Amino acid sequence: MESMTGRVALVAGASKGIGAATAEAFAAAGARVVLAARDLTALEGVAKRIADSGGQAIAVRTDVSDEDSMRNLAGRTVIPIDGGQSAGTKPPQMFRQATRPPAG
Repeated sequence: MESMTGRVALVAGASKGIGAATAEAFAAAGARVVLAARDLTALEGVAKRIADSGGQAIAVRTDVSDEDSMRNLAGRTVIPIDGGQSAGTKPPQMFRQATRPPAG
């Protein structure tokens, strides 16, 4: 895999199996990884494995069938793993448009 240093990878279904392996591969390639799934305990285990290997990851409990959960995930991804330096930063306009409910 090419270097992903300086990039952020969001992996849904990252709590086990292929999702966890994908997240770990992105981290090994240098990406900061946002882990998403319903099982927060399992996600935290994946995040710990990534951290123990020298990578960066955050675990975000996410239910992809729930709009508020997805908005939370998107917000956590836009301001990823930066020690809170960007806290309060508004998402880019393109992101706000992509998450706006359909008119009507």
